[in-house]
Amino acid sequence: LRLSGDNSAYTGLTQVLGGVVEARNNRALGPVGGALGTIVTDQAAVWIATDDPAVPTTVDEPLVLSGAGTLDMENGTGLNTGALR
Repeated sequence: LRLSGDNSAYTGLTQVLGGVVEARNNRALGPVGGALGTIVTDQAAVWIATDDPAVPTTVDEPLVLSGAGTLDMENGTGLNTGALR
């Protein structure tokens, strides 16, 4: 799931229970300091990404990482790539 827009209106708790959520906006997971946070469980990951390397994406909310993350099946290695990328 790719979140590239400003989701400042969303103030709920985000739970990533499987797969990868890609945040490409500083407020993709909710407003600065106003969201309940994001919980990433085993077999899931959050990828903080940017379209412009000169403008990094930052997430200003609590991130709770639990477990080993996801396996890299995209590149065919099958290796664990972690819960935060």
